[in-house]
Amino acid sequence: SLLEELADGGTTIVLTSHSMTEIQRLADRVGLLQDGQLVAVGTPTELIESHGGTRRLVIDTDQPAAAADALGEAGFDATAETTTVVVTAVSPVEIGDAVAALSTAGIEYGSLTWSEPSLEDVYLQLTGEQFAESGGLDTATVSAEATATDAATPAANSGEGAR
Repeated sequence: SLLEELADGGTTIVLTSHSMTEIQRLADRVGLLQDGQLVAVGTPTELIESHGGTRRLVIDTDQPAAAADALGEAGFDATAETTTVVVTAVSPVEIGDAVAALSTAGIEYGSLTWSEPSLEDVYLQLTGEQFAESGGLDTATVSAEATATDAATPAANSGEGAR
């Protein structure tokens, strides 16, 4: 894209967006804002490592408590929720071991979803706010597919972004 070409050429670009996926892909440095105040600045990687949480595996099951117990006995950090079990600090290569623990315990499950922390997770962690799909602050409903707000400055070759 044009933005990527400009950034690769050393041009500093100030970009504002509600799309955290876009910012994570394009930006060298990110500034996260809440109510007009800067709450964090860093590279996407730095912010994710500092504030994003851990990798997680979400397992849909009708037996969340039993599944959490079986996974705990297998050495996983698992928490039962209403219809899911959330396993934290799990790598992709450990998913097979988690499935084996469930199978050994006779636990059936519907789906497994593995994810890594993202810039949206960082924003939520730092501000506790989430933006609705329309781009406005949604105080009534928190949607798992919504995006957050920020300011970003891609500067691929300069090493320093505008602040």
